Order: sequence, then C-alpha cells, then structure tokens
Amino acid sequence: MLSSRQSRRAQNILILTGLVLAMYYLVVFRPMDQRSAQLDRPLREAWQKLAAARISSDGDQELNIVEIEKNLQEVKGAVATIQQARETVEAAVALDRSVRHKMREPFQLVDFQIEELLRIEELGRSAQQNNVTIAPVVFAHFPEYQADRGESELLWGQLALLHRVLETAIDCKVSVIQSIQLPSLVPHARSATNAPVFLYEIPLHVELVGSMESITKLLAALPHGGGEKEAADLSAVAPASSALFIDRIVLRKNSPENPDEAHLDLRVCGFIYRENIQ
Repeated sequence: MLSSRQSRRAQNILILTGLVLAMYYLVVFRPMDQRSAQLDRPLREAWQKLAAARISSDGDQELNIVEIEKNLQEVKGAVATIQQARETVEAAVALDRSVRHKMREPFQLVDFQIEELLRIEELGRSAQQNNVTIAPVVFAHFPEYQADRGESELLWGQLALLHRVLETAIDCKVSVIQSIQLPSLVPHARSATNAPVFLYEIPLHVELVGSMESITKLLAALPHGGGEKEAADLSAVAPASSALFIDRIVLRKNSPENPDEAHLDLRVCGFIYRENIQ
C-alpha cells in the first residue's frame, strides 16, 4: 500500500503528464493536423472533379481504344516520315567520304596546302582541255588557314565545295572564270538558348562569263536536286557529289556585240553537318 507521500508523488506525475500531453496536443498535434488538412484539400478537390468528370467517346462512357491506337500509328508514321526526310537531306548535302574523313582527323596545314595545290593543278589542266580561261586572281583566293579562326577542319569542306563549283563550270564549258569570293561560314544552331551548332553553311561567290547554253547547264547542274531523268541528263556535266544550292543570281549580257554571251554573278551554298566532323 502506498504511503501518503508516494500517493501525492504519483498524483503529481499524472497531472504533469496530462499537462504535457495537453501542451503537445495544442502546440504540435493540432497545428500539424490543420496543416495536413490544408495539404489534402487540393487532392480532395482533384478527386472530386475527377469523379464528377465523364470521359466519353462517340457518346460512350468508355475510352475508344481502337481510335487511340489508330492515332498512335499515325503519329509513329509521321515521325518515320520526318526521320526519312532528314536522312535524305543529310545524304544529299553530305560531302565525299574522303573529305569527311579528313575533317575528322587533326588538322594538318601541310597536308591541306598540298591538297589545295593538287586541286589547283587539276582545275588548270581541265580548264586548258576545255578551252576555259581562269583568271589568276581565282587561284589567289582559294581557302587559307588563319590561326585565329576556329574549326580549321572546315577548310577541307570549303575547298571541296569550291572545287565542285569550278569543276562544274569548266565541265559546262564557260568562257572565263573571272573571280571567286569566300564569305565567312555561317553557323546554324537550333532555336533553344545556348544550343550548340549543328550545321555550317558554306557560301561561295563566283563571277564568270559564258554562252547562255553553258550558263544554263551550270545553273541546272549545281543544285543537283532534280528527278532521276534530270540527274541522268546532267550526269555527263555534274560530278556525283554533294548538292549545292543557288542562293543568288545576277545575269546580264556581257557585250552588245555578242548577245549570246552573258556575265553570271552567282552565289551558291553548301552545308556541313557538325556530326560529320566529330
């Protein structure tokens, strides 16, 4: 049996415990319960809206699985079409495999200069065989290495595209190739902010003189984007290589004495995908 002193101590402990529990309820549990209710309110409202909503298709209360599957197949078909179109475009503008290989290798200035001299000699021989005059200033404006310029490997692509333009002009038997200009490369990035460059545009500017027949062949050959029949008709003129696209044309008569001869101021563009140089 407890003594009176022990009994009072037990009573005091019970009272103190009750006070602590009451304080815990008021200070901790009740605010937490209210906070929990506030957090649950959006979820309860969402469940109520979902329960009240009716998902219908053609008047039915059930999802039309057949229609969803049909739409899914259409989306997959559209994605496949876009991918095929992308691959077709990339294949059309891609440079020769040998050029892409050189762009992937560490850039060597000596190798580039040797290749450039070989191409100049080849163009000179071809021009002599086809009775085409190439002004000395043309070869003086071929691509040059610049130490402060990044992406030096792109010089290989620029050289290949320039060679393609001049080679096609010679094969079309123009009279004179007067001058060339190599504007700065134009990098293209996707619309996202700070997106990396995925495509380089290589502009080329050429001035030449020739008969209307030779100029017509040249303009038809450069884009190289026609159908199979057109490609077959131009195969004897246009080398099988990456497509070049006409950006600007200024065509005028060269002299009143020779109405069939014209002066062509031509700007064309080629493209290099960055993934081809990585």
